[in-house]
Amino acid sequence: MWQGIVATFSDHVSIDDTSVGSVKVIVNHENALRAAEIANAIMLELISMKEAQKRIAVEEKLSYLSTTLVEALSAVELSQSKLKEFALENSALPLQDFSVGSLELDALREQMSRTSELHDAVAALLGILRNEKADNDSYISLREKYPIVDQVEFRRVLGQNEIITSWTWPEIRSVKVVLDTLTERKVRLLSQIKAAQLAAEGSARALEAFAKLEREAKVAEAAYTVLIEQVKAQSVVSGFQPNNSEIYEYASPAIGPSEPK
Repeated sequence: MWQGIVATFSDHVSIDDTSVGSVKVIVNHENALRAAEIANAIMLELISMKEAQKRIAVEEKLSYLSTTLVEALSAVELSQSKLKEFALENSALPLQDFSVGSLELDALREQMSRTSELHDAVAALLGILRNEKADNDSYISLREKYPIVDQVEFRRVLGQNEIITSWTWPEIRSVKVVLDTLTERKVRLLSQIKAAQLAAEGSARALEAFAKLEREAKVAEAAYTVLIEQVKAQSVVSGFQPNNSEIYEYASPAIGPSEPK
């Protein structure tokens, strides 16, 4: 029975799109008034379906955007909370701490390098004095191998005359004292360098963690901003009536039949 009804309906009702984009409903019926009533009923049903589809689509999109917006807001609040916790537990300026620690480490390494040069030169000088080869050739060889010997700093450490052209061999006892002092300084600097390295590594890890948290916060804020603008735009669209009219031409009973029956 239903198949017969559907077949009869398909034979006497057609719904087509025209070349200008409108929808045309054609109904064939023996009763002209009934044909008009059926055509108008179909047209109203199509209009109702279209409006319902449009409303459902807008509601679903707004619902999705609203849910996503809530999640984005939660992400923003969570990222900001993590930044606050980081600042309380570590420092609000990790980059500054890392820069200061790096400069301090570089300064200590420079001191260590300079102290090592002095230590090696003094150790070589002590070897010459112990071998009792304190002559001009030994001095020239020492100066060539350790250029720091001709610098004021080396002369000052040994208590020598700071004039380069003037050189006198120091006493072996004073050289031993200077060497012991430089050895102790190297040990102390090595300990300070290790401590500074650990502090710099800690600052680097803190800086990396802070950069990650800051990046996540910026991404969350950007996502929230984009979503809230989309919600605003979609809300406007859902209630906005564009300045273009939809024309509905209602069917009226035909004056004469378009074909037999």
